[in-house]
Amino acid sequence: MKSIVWIASWPRSGNTLMRIILNTRYGIKSRSLHNDTGLGKSKELLELVGHHGQGQFYLGGKGTFFIKTHELHREHNAIYIVRDGRDAVVSYAKHLENFSGETFNKELLRRCILGTAGMWASWGQHIDFWLHRRAAGTNTIVFRFEDLTNRGFSFIDMDIALKSLGVSTIPPRLSCVDFQHLHSMNSKFFRSGKTGQWQEHFDKELHELFWSQHGDQMDRLGYVK
Repeated sequence: MKSIVWIASWPRSGNTLMRIILNTRYGIKSRSLHNDTGLGKSKELLELVGHHGQGQFYLGGKGTFFIKTHELHREHNAIYIVRDGRDAVVSYAKHLENFSGETFNKELLRRCILGTAGMWASWGQHIDFWLHRRAAGTNTIVFRFEDLTNRGFSFIDMDIALKSLGVSTIPPRLSCVDFQHLHSMNSKFFRSGKTGQWQEHFDKELHELFWSQHGDQMDRLGYVK
């Protein structure tokens, strides 16, 4: 029997970090709906992520498939990773600069806030979809990027979440993700993992624009202005 667990997030919100945790702590390999060229060809990094390929591979076969996605899916269980939208916007703009030839400036940040840069829904629209999906009863477990990067994070909640998704795992292994090590492996993809980096790039106008677009979602997730 085949089942799918989406590893979902808006871009640059901790999706790959979650894949690394699933691999290094639980031995769970994952795949991706996306090209993931940002990971490069480093065998060491691909093995750390537990990357097992890309494409419509999951349409056949048996077992549980963990699949990275930035898209919106109504069916199947999911792990959804959220991040302070301001930091996610900055990181996404930097990603577009590094991998799509965009110029990192105020205009690009404005477009990322409005959801007119790149190919994805805006941050707030993405959050609304996945939180509504959870409220409607589709099994969706939410984790915060800021918690995952905290050395004091307790994995007990994640142990429980995987069981609620019906996933049989090997006994957990000790896992501590060192973001500086990830940065040394691929500095463009794993930029800094910092919380609050938006303060270095948002002026008052951008901050007010962001809050006018996504304030409701920020409030629901417990992020403060």
